[in-house]
Amino acid sequence: MRALGQLKEKDLSVGLEFSGYEKETMKRVFGVAKNSIGSHCSPIYSFQTPSNLSNEEAATIPVVYLTAYYSLFYKSNLKKGQSVLIHAGTG
Repeated sequence: MRALGQLKEKDLSVGLEFSGYEKETMKRVFGVAKNSIGSHCSPIYSFQTPSNLSNEEAATIPVVYLTAYYSLFYKSNLKKGQSVLIHAGTG
């Protein structure tokens, strides 16, 4: 969508998701940051990486999760008791 100019973004930084090690504690973390395509970034949101995920796997989670959450709760206004049909038709 970004390549087609369909996003109303003011900030066109490259890279949103990251995973790696927190500099001070050396704990494994993943999350969302601006300009995260590189070896260092300043996280906006970060979470400790579960031991059952590799850094590569953890880096694929944040934007997909936030997109689904935003779509269901902000755009669709999903409420308690409602249901959603999710299928594999997109990939």
